[in-house]
Amino acid sequence: MQIHLTVPITVHTAKKRKLELLPVIQDIPRPSDDASLLGRFLKPGGIQVPLMPGQSALVQSYMLRNKTEARSEDGIVAFTLQGDALVECLPEVGMTPTEA
Repeated sequence: MQIHLTVPITVHTAKKRKLELLPVIQDIPRPSDDASLLGRFLKPGGIQVPLMPGQSALVQSYMLRNKTEARSEDGIVAFTLQGDALVECLPEVGMTPTEA
């Protein structure tokens, strides 16, 4: 996983934890536009982090601005937005072996 070094987004979880997330580089079609890709993009049994009200709109805007559906705090675990929660995802899904 490669993260794009730019200004991070700070989001607040429902448990009042602060996360600073960076966009994950994804040179693939948007998983949300392809049902078969989305099913593999979401990590089965992955971490789910509910967000405070209003945070999902900030995450979505950041996602669109950085042209990625994945973001990460540590470059190890990536999350995507599902409703009002961050859900663990597999950003390498859909990439060719040389890209992943």
